[in-house]
Amino acid sequence: MPYCTNCGEEITDEQRYCSYCGEPVGGGGRRKREEAHPEHEQTQEPAATDTGGFEGDPPPEGYEDPPGVGTPRTQRSGAPGMLDLFGTSVRTILGLPLLVAGLVVAWFAFFMFDTTGTVIQLPGIILSGLVGLFIAGMIHVAVEADRDGDNSSLGDQISRVGGSFLPLVGIWVVFVPAFLVGLAALLLPGVYIAGRLFLAFPACVLDGESPIESLSTSWDLTSGISLKPFGLLLIAFVSALVLSVIFSIIALSLLLAGGADLPVDPGTAAPEAADELADQPEFLIATALSQALALGVVVGAVQVAAARLYLTLRYGGTEPEPS
Repeated sequence: MPYCTNCGEEITDEQRYCSYCGEPVGGGGRRKREEAHPEHEQTQEPAATDTGGFEGDPPPEGYEDPPGVGTPRTQRSGAPGMLDLFGTSVRTILGLPLLVAGLVVAWFAFFMFDTTGTVIQLPGIILSGLVGLFIAGMIHVAVEADRDGDNSSLGDQISRVGGSFLPLVGIWVVFVPAFLVGLAALLLPGVYIAGRLFLAFPACVLDGESPIESLSTSWDLTSGISLKPFGLLLIAFVSALVLSVIFSIIALSLLLAGGADLPVDPGTAAPEAADELADQPEFLIATALSQALALGVVVGAVQVAAARLYLTLRYGGTEPEPS
C-alpha cells in the first residue's frame, strides 16, 4: 500500500487526496488557498520505520525510541458529526440574514414560476435556480473568510463568485440531473449521489477548480465518509419537510384569522383540492412563501456545512464554534 508523502498515513491507489491531511497524492504544491493562507499549512511528520525511526543503518546500541515513535498512530476524524455540523450550520446561516433573504426570494420565485403554466415557466425556474446557485457560492466565500478570521463583504463575495460562476453552472448542470435520476430510483440513491458530489461547489468557488476537477475532488474527499454527507442531506430533507409544514400551518392560520375563507371542502380529494387552492392567489402565495422560508434556511445551512466539510477534509483542522 502507498503512503502519503506529507503525513505518512496509509492511502489507497485510487485516492487523489490524502483523507488524513488533505495533501494531493503524489506530492505537488498546495492549492492557491494555502499559498494565500500559509497558517493552514501542516508540518510534515516523518514516517516511523521498523528500525526505530532510523532509515538505512540499524540504530546505535542502547538507543530507545522517543515516546510515540515506532507505534501506530490513531486515525484522526476526517469530518465532524453530521448532526452537530448541521446544527452549527443553521446557527451560522441565521447570522447571514441578507444571504438567507436572497435564498428565500429565489425559492419563492421558483415556486411562483412553477405554478404559472405559461411559456415563462421553464425560463423562470432556471433563472431562479441560477440566482440560488450564485448565493450558495457567496455563502461558501463567507464561511471560508470566517474560518480564516477575515471579514468578507457582499462586494467581495459577488466578485469571487462571479469569477467562477460559469464553471459553477457546469457543475450544476451535471449535479442536478444526476440527483434527479437518483431520486427517481427510490430516493436514497439520489441522496447518496448528492452527498458524494455536493463538495464540488465549494471546491470550484474556493479553489478555482474546473467542473470535472471539482466533481472528482468531491468524490475523492467523501470516499471514506460517504455515509456522513448522506446523513447530512437526510437530516436536511427531514428538516425542510418539518419546517415547511410548520410554516404552512402558521400562514394558513393567519389567513383564516384575517377573514379568508378556505376554498376547499374537507372531503375534497387531493388533486381537486390543489387545483382549487391554486385559484386562490392569497393561499398560493402563502404556500409558496412557507416553502421558500423553509428551504431558504435549510439549503443555506447545507451550503454552510458543505463549505466547512470541504475545508476540513481538504486542509485539516477543526471547525470553530460559530460566532
